[in-house]
Amino acid sequence: MYRNSNQRIDVDETGSRSAPNPSGFPGKPRGGLLVCSEKSKQMLESIVNNQAKMMDNQQKMMQMIIDTIANVQYLSENVKSASRASSGSAGTSRSSTVPVSFTADIMNPVNSVDELNALETLLSDDTVMQQYVGKLSFICGNSGRANGIDCCYKLIDHLVTRPFLVQCSWTGNSRTTAPTDNGSQELFPDMENGKVALKFYKKFRALFLNLIILADSSFTDMECETFFKRIMKNSKQRVLCKMISSKHRNRPRNLKYNIQRPGTSSQAPSMDVADNSASEFVDVNSGLFDPPN
Repeated sequence: MYRNSNQRIDVDETGSRSAPNPSGFPGKPRGGLLVCSEKSKQMLESIVNNQAKMMDNQQKMMQMIIDTIANVQYLSENVKSASRASSGSAGTSRSSTVPVSFTADIMNPVNSVDELNALETLLSDDTVMQQYVGKLSFICGNSGRANGIDCCYKLIDHLVTRPFLVQCSWTGNSRTTAPTDNGSQELFPDMENGKVALKFYKKFRALFLNLIILADSSFTDMECETFFKRIMKNSKQRVLCKMISSKHRNRPRNLKYNIQRPGTSSQAPSMDVADNSASEFVDVNSGLFDPPN
């Protein structure tokens, strides 16, 4: 009889006894678990690599679709222009020097004053302007019901790099800080280091405004000008910050600091037009944006 009835001793066909298997899997050694774990790890790594390749292929396909849409719109405009010219109802239209196979350079943000001058020259042609608008409209969409300021913060990083934006100002005048007699710091005009005057690049600003109006039909030219002044004023802070993903959150109205106290004004706090908390991509230091002087 066995001392422990729960203990099992296997007997093979030859009649010899074998010790119980501590792994719990009959007929399988404990080393099989390690082999299974290695195979699972390899399978997971293979799945992760395949997903990364799929994401890369999707991005390439999206770029191809965008290029195709832009080319179709360009051809459509050329066909309409040729039809009007042949009928003589609308006179002759200017022909664009941009080839039909529009390159992907349109997606590269401006990084120097030479690139900005070249873009301003290209946009002087209305056909090229329409082509740029058609190709970049996917950034903010064309619903007409979006938040214009949120779209501005999303669009500006697609058109201009942040380091180059530091070199720009509205009028081209630069300012520097200098100590005063009482030891404080004040701003003074910097006559040596001038900046790029963005107010004179009307076609570039028109491209920006046209793209925002597609997303927000109520957006105005004055709001666009105010945005450019503010974002150039805070361009140095934006270079140092990072881009993070954010979702819109509905804030409650019955906050304690919104309750009117005795002796205080009944005017509700105004919302700064620079607040971009509802945008898909926002700056971590969005609170640094002050209203223009």
